[in-house]
Amino acid sequence: MFRYLRKVDLKPWLEAEATPEWLGEEAIPADPVCSFRTRKNTMSVFTLDDDARNVGRIAAALTVSCGQVREFEYIILDSTDVDSAAIVTRQTEGDTADAEVNGLHRDLEQISAQKLVTLTTLVLNKNLHEVCDRILAKDVAVQILKGVSDGSLTNVSPKIIQKAEQLVGRAAQRS
Repeated sequence: MFRYLRKVDLKPWLEAEATPEWLGEEAIPADPVCSFRTRKNTMSVFTLDDDARNVGRIAAALTVSCGQVREFEYIILDSTDVDSAAIVTRQTEGDTADAEVNGLHRDLEQISAQKLVTLTTLVLNKNLHEVCDRILAKDVAVQILKGVSDGSLTNVSPKIIQKAEQLVGRAAQRS
């Protein structure tokens, strides 16, 4: 079994824990489904290592690509759930500033609305606190500076480096 990381907004997922009364027993809220945002019926994910040690590195690579250092929210998908939803997985090269992270990229393809609802339902049936998480902005900043220092992150804008240094500096001053 593989596990995949998908960057998401966690708010709709965590709000889904309190099911509204108007929602039928077999229904799920729409917001978590919409948070999976697909493009051309495809969703981008990254493969996690066995103990998820590479989450920070993936977060740094994706954050640098977005051009803004901030909190990183994500959800972990099991390959068994992806398979149960009949979603095709294909290894493709990622497009981040970290070559190793690019090698972890997968596209989940041929996603219909029904398949997306199935996947969302499977995730919602889990303990969300085990599959949803966030990395604080200062911790993402530490990972970015580490990647710049060891050369794993390339072509990082000076603006991103400066913002990361500011966040780390502020965190050090509070300690």
